[in-house]
Amino acid sequence: MNENKLLQKKYFFRVLLFAFITAALSIVPHMISNGGIFSLRDDFDYQQTVFAMFCNDALKSGETGWSWYTDLGGSFIGSYSFYNLGSPFFLLSAVFPSSWYPYLIGIFLILKYCVAACLAYLYIGRFVKNQNYAVIGAMLYAFCGFQTMNLMFPFHDVTAIFPLMLIGIEELAEKRRFGVLALSVAISAVLNYYFLFGQIIFLAIYFIFRFLISDFKKHIRTLGLCLLEGIIGIGISAFFFLPSAIAVMDNPRIGSFVSQIVYDWQTYLMIMQAYFIPSDVMGSQAYFINRTCDSCAVYLPLFAMTLVFGYILKNKKNPFSWLMVCLAGISLIPVLNASFSMFNSRYYARWYYMMSLVFALASAMMLDDFYGFKSEKEKDAAKSVKYGFILNSAGSILTLLAMAGVIVISVAAELHIEDKVDLKTMALYAVLTLLGLAVSFICLSVNDTKKRIAFILAGVMMSSLITTSLAVCRYKKGESSGYWYNDSIESVSKAIDSEIFYDSTVSIAENISLPDSQDYRVKTAWYDKDKNYIWHSYDNLSLLLKVPSVDSFNSTVSGGIFEFYDAIGIGRSVTTLDNTYAGLLELLSCRYYFTSLEEPSKEIISSYTDSAGDTVYVYEYDNFIPIGFTYDWYISENDFAKYDTETKCLILLNAVVLSDEEIAETKDVISEIPEEVISGFSESNVSSYVEERKKESSVSFERDSYSFRSEIVCEDDSFAYFSVPCDRGWSAKVNGKDVEIINSCGMMIVPVESGENIIEFEYEIPGFKIGSVISVISFTALVILWVVSKKEILHNAD
Repeated sequence: MNENKLLQKKYFFRVLLFAFITAALSIVPHMISNGGIFSLRDDFDYQQTVFAMFCNDALKSGETGWSWYTDLGGSFIGSYSFYNLGSPFFLLSAVFPSSWYPYLIGIFLILKYCVAACLAYLYIGRFVKNQNYAVIGAMLYAFCGFQTMNLMFPFHDVTAIFPLMLIGIEELAEKRRFGVLALSVAISAVLNYYFLFGQIIFLAIYFIFRFLISDFKKHIRTLGLCLLEGIIGIGISAFFFLPSAIAVMDNPRIGSFVSQIVYDWQTYLMIMQAYFIPSDVMGSQAYFINRTCDSCAVYLPLFAMTLVFGYILKNKKNPFSWLMVCLAGISLIPVLNASFSMFNSRYYARWYYMMSLVFALASAMMLDDFYGFKSEKEKDAAKSVKYGFILNSAGSILTLLAMAGVIVISVAAELHIEDKVDLKTMALYAVLTLLGLAVSFICLSVNDTKKRIAFILAGVMMSSLITTSLAVCRYKKGESSGYWYNDSIESVSKAIDSEIFYDSTVSIAENISLPDSQDYRVKTAWYDKDKNYIWHSYDNLSLLLKVPSVDSFNSTVSGGIFEFYDAIGIGRSVTTLDNTYAGLLELLSCRYYFTSLEEPSKEIISSYTDSAGDTVYVYEYDNFIPIGFTYDWYISENDFAKYDTETKCLILLNAVVLSDEEIAETKDVISEIPEEVISGFSESNVSSYVEERKKESSVSFERDSYSFRSEIVCEDDSFAYFSVPCDRGWSAKVNGKDVEIINSCGMMIVPVESGENIIEFEYEIPGFKIGSVISVISFTALVILWVVSKKEILHNAD
């Protein structure tokens, strides 16, 4: 091993150690105080942790086709690929029992910080002479504001792996080494399809500024090689990426496109905060920003934009400077910013981690030029850092003044914007900002290079520790919890306290007993005495119970679910909030419900009291229809759309919704529901409607991850309705004959005959077979390309 490799190995382990110490000190104390469990709140507890436990069990049991336990049902890959089902970190955690995951998630979060720092070091180290500055740059990236703000979300897997993509481009463009870029693209595509889209946009911009501008003739051929490796990388991931892409295409959250020309003043102020102020947490922002999940954060520990400004001032004609100015400009223009999130109309800044890596690189390169104060080059670098510090100080102070100014104006004009401000926490962030300016000035003023490196490294680590630990504490505290953005929510059960997450969720699942039949769903979302929603606490309890539910807290459920709720006029975004209309739970075959209220008049099916003294009771609904029943009437889509939500729910208990084309083909089978019948529908008659549906409902119902089977006895030819989302992976047979599945408001119906009907549905993961073939071909192509390139390199060396 040559001297350079030994040196690189030395600094690699150094950055690994520093990242581990900083992350561990931020996380482990909270694990110890919580009996070994690391929990935060909301998405972290009830998505990241619960999803990982559920997916762990699903992989080991082979339930990887259709997930019956995810809302009304959906593709397993489609439902969880956004949540890092394909992440190497999750796959590593799956080696352990699922019940261990609440205890392991903190350890794996530390690991993600370490991987992010190590890969960032391998990238940044290519550009600096003194590898100590590469270590510092790596720490700036690993603990940047984006990482801090997004602790609650499963994004650290993405940020940990991302530097590998830039390493792959550098290897290909500078050394003609094939394979790294393709494999990094493959890993990223399997890890998270959503972020891959933004990464492709970023890599295109990066390549233009990094290579084409500097030497167009040399690197225009490299562009073709990069595209080839990128295509091969996506091809390698096709076995997983293709099913994910097919599943998400029906999700309406990707269907709305940005139309803004400029942002409002709040967004621009939020962007200023992202650059200059230590990152706040989502959901409980101390500031007055009317958003909670935007991920708008960049802040580099200790230095913020000081070294970035310094680098740009010193290297005005350098493509890296132009790249950073371009990225900052993109963040200010709605349509360009939205390009990283598939042009979604909702504001997201979930690409800022990529900009943060470039800023961290520039900071390391600026420090690398800043050896001392003796030579003209060093004086020039010192001068640039000085002006960079002044600009960063000005930006930071202006941002703080703007925030204070808004509050003053709001009070004077009685706008009440200050009501959405946590003044104490806001003041704390202001102090941290000013403290960062002071400490960074002191560190940069040290003449001796070795001492300056030690001071800077200590300062960056301390800043990273403070900001990360503060974020953990703020998430766990959850004060105000972002609930102000939904004024209808007035009270929150203590059962959502992150300190008792395990007992209030996992233990409930372990101690609640439900009947073994497979023809029903449950309602798991809790309500307090005043019917105020208990935010997310038990939405995903069904995943641990292994029982289908009408509730879930998941952004990427089946498109049929969105179509169903849209048809009846109920909005659904990340969770199912309002499905208690009369007739709706009966339609969805909901049999049992969970509540914190004891109901003396009803039989308790099961119950459990957690360590906080909260008891969950399970009761049975008065009206229940098994999954699978027939209709006597139909209603056209156009007529159905005329009614309000309450009436639609009652209609669906009596008539199936068909398109004009389907009516033309089936009008001889069932009759149109008379309008006067609809006008007579009443909530008080739900029991009678249910009894009618039960007459021809499933006498038996069996399901697994790749099929379900129902037996229904009918008096006449009719249509059997199954409240299972219509997915392109389903096919059906009735009495052994293939039949066409009809999509009725997102759910599935099939024709049935008079007499006994054996109805069999089979599920095949859409895109998996062809994706697997593409993956094999692509991997073979990569191996061939790698072998050929190796021979060329050896030949040129001779």
